[in-house]
Amino acid sequence: MDATASVQDYLGAIYDLAGSGKPVIGARLAKYMKISAPAVTEAMYLLGFSWQAQDALWEMIDSGALTLFSLDSGDVPRMRELMRKYRDLPMDAAHAALVRIGEREGIRWIFTIDRRDFLVYRPARLGRFSVVP
Repeated sequence: MDATASVQDYLGAIYDLAGSGKPVIGARLAKYMKISAPAVTEAMYLLGFSWQAQDALWEMIDSGALTLFSLDSGDVPRMRELMRKYRDLPMDAAHAALVRIGEREGIRWIFTIDRRDFLVYRPARLGRFSVVP
């Protein structure tokens, strides 16, 4: 995904909030905020315009505001199947991981800047994702 001006503005706003000393997300919401390692990689790439923004993401993970979901070899066949199914979008590994985790954990709510893609994906037994924002 290209880091368009609107994506950079959005990520920059998150960075600005993180650097302000104010909580980026409320404590009640923080316990639900989880991310996969492939999504961290993609986010760090998109935040490449600013080391401070990347560091703010690390801080969110280090402080527990974001929790890392684990993937294992049992998730690989389904992620591969998803990438094959959605190859026309195309689906990347970060998206396949999030869809797989959603299926595995029964999570329908997705916070993403890739709204268009996640409105297309249909996780097994969940129907469609509820996409935020």
